[in-house]
Amino acid sequence: MSGWHDPALSAAIRTAEPDQADGTAVLLTDIAQLVTCDGPDDSPASALGIIEDAALIHQHGEIVWLGAASQAPPADHAISLGRRTITPGAPWGKGSRSGSRWA
Repeated sequence: MSGWHDPALSAAIRTAEPDQADGTAVLLTDIAQLVTCDGPDDSPASALGIIEDAALIHQHGEIVWLGAASQAPPADHAISLGRRTITPGAPWGKGSRSGSRWA
């Protein structure tokens, strides 16, 4: 699940990182839609693998759990992402389309 980038997610993780030196698990919650690009099939309706009202847990620099917020396991800290949509992305380098991300 590595390689995800979203400004809101990155800011929340940077805020939590000082506490993670010992392996602290941080629950990122209040995600309106989490796009996983890992849907159950390739049909246009499901290929994006969108999880509504989602959460994820970040630990040791990795996303270790993601799913419905109602099913989130306990974590050491929780950070609200304010009902944002989180999409997987890649950092774009030189030669990319003006350095922007596509969602």
